[in-house]
Amino acid sequence: MNPYAGYGLYIAGPQCFYERGYSMWHSYRKLAEYYGFTVVLPNDTPLDMTHEDLRDNAREIFSNLQEVIQQTNIIIADLDLFRSSEPDCGTLFELGMVHGAGGLLYGFTRDKRSMAIKNQFAYLHQGSIYAQGGEPHPYADLPYAPSLTASTKIVEGSFDDCLQLVMSDLEERRKQGIKPPAFVTLPSQNEGKTRVFLSGPDRYRQNAEDLYQVMKELCAQSGFVGISPLDGLPDLNDVVDPYERAYRMWKHSQELLASCDIFLGDLQDYHGWEPLNDTAFEAGLAWRLGKRCFCYMPDTRIMRDRIPNIEGLDVAGNIIENFNFPVNLMFSASMPILEGDLVTVLAQMSAQLG
Repeated sequence: MNPYAGYGLYIAGPQCFYERGYSMWHSYRKLAEYYGFTVVLPNDTPLDMTHEDLRDNAREIFSNLQEVIQQTNIIIADLDLFRSSEPDCGTLFELGMVHGAGGLLYGFTRDKRSMAIKNQFAYLHQGSIYAQGGEPHPYADLPYAPSLTASTKIVEGSFDDCLQLVMSDLEERRKQGIKPPAFVTLPSQNEGKTRVFLSGPDRYRQNAEDLYQVMKELCAQSGFVGISPLDGLPDLNDVVDPYERAYRMWKHSQELLASCDIFLGDLQDYHGWEPLNDTAFEAGLAWRLGKRCFCYMPDTRIMRDRIPNIEGLDVAGNIIENFNFPVNLMFSASMPILEGDLVTVLAQMSAQLG
């Protein structure tokens, strides 16, 4: 009897941007298959990558991902920092997708220390930890953004260490008679056009409430009801444990997002050349829940024009996507990426919604 026969294991991470990343991925796959898992990998199926329009190559990859994600009820993600002081935003998008389908989320990292320590740009100022940008460092006492810390079981160690935890957890589920999470069919896009979930890094600004008030007024002028991640959030200053605080924030944001018709994500670079991990997770979740999804950036030049590189390789020697999109294909191939400030973006969004 194969105890893992009912589980589809998806292995996520930025390995596709590494020089020998696919060899690393396939070694993970062989190990998981040895134990009896059915493994799916990004780009596992041969795809037609000869399109003259490079953006169609990205859409081909995402189309395949839609099929693969329906065979997934466990994800193991590589959470090492990538092109910023946070993990790869595409990996966070995939975690959000699997979570939206009721799957089990796991991750591994070589460094689970707090952001205050591993963010090389963090500094001490007047007794508080500050981040790049000159504001107090959000979630400085957590290893990752609240959405990731709260949603995912994270192991400090290797893929093998994480896989062992997965198998131990599944053994406990068997003892309790808990069946594998059901594979869920992708929902259709929600036709609602009213409530807009405003996802982005403004939630961590010192003047967040004022910023969101302005954003809501702009939404109202365009015929929308703006909903921020902070709406109705209880005061968490008395919650001592940062993990409990992260869980409450994450749970609250999920409930608000689920109540909305439209997801609007601010993908401006955050602590590096990647968007905020919370927004990336929420984008994947919103897409998986069938919300109408839009994102926006102040600069939508293609990635190889936006991100410093030499012949397509970033400062760490990792490949920068070459699909003529401004941001990771998980966003660009799944939803419109609009350019401009919120006023401009709301006008564009209204026109696309009709």
